Amino acid sequence: MKVFLICIIVAVCMYLFYRKGKQAEKARTIDLSNVKTETLEGYLKMDDIVSIFKARSLNPTTDIPFISKTLEGLIVTPKGILEKADYVSVVLGVNYDSNIEIFEIIYAKAFDKKLEDAFANRDLITLS
Repeated sequence: MKVFLICIIVAVCMYLFYRKGKQAEKARTIDLSNVKTETLEGYLKMDDIVSIFKARSLNPTTDIPFISKTLEGLIVTPKGILEKADYVSVVLGVNYDSNIEIFEIIYAKAFDKKLEDAFANRDLITLS
């Protein structure tokens, strides 16, 4: 009887750990399949990105606009959406009081000097 009870407890614990792991994975997963994409045949300029954010009428006290090259630390679906042969990519998004919205992915042949310098040694840039 003791062995049966111990087996039940172990099975319940294993299930709870499995479920917690799946929930954590789901929390780190971001689906970009419905996000607008744009392809540029030239340089992507930092000034153009700033203009895109200015057009969104963000609240400067609560909304945090950001750009990222890879969304490091997140599981991105569909796989490979941030990669396009012979292009660099950038993701535009806003953190609205801890709710993240990704609204555009831009592919370009290259970044301008200002944007390249901003991304030096980092993946994520917050704009203010």
